[in-house]
Amino acid sequence: MKLVLLSSDDCSICDEAEKKFKKDFWRELDNGEAKIVNLDQDEEFQEVFITNELPLAPIVLIMTDRNKIVAHIDSKDFFEGLKEVLPATAEADEQPQVEG
Repeated sequence: MKLVLLSSDDCSICDEAEKKFKKDFWRELDNGEAKIVNLDQDEEFQEVFITNELPLAPIVLIMTDRNKIVAHIDSKDFFEGLKEVLPATAEADEQPQVEG
């Protein structure tokens, strides 16, 4: 299973979602369990988007390794849900800050 954030160009809501996704899932992004996909630049995911009649970006997908969608959720609802489920660990598990 993997998490995929679908975003698009010229979308301030998508920019914010990308920042939050990078902050909350930096480990998963580093090891390939999560990724951010820009629908304006990725033809494969454009097909997934159209075939599955998904709502407008930004949305978060839970997908199998073969790109079958298990679930999708609006990114705002996704991040609000994370706060409810992981309030104490969200701050403690932040990406280390590199100076310089």
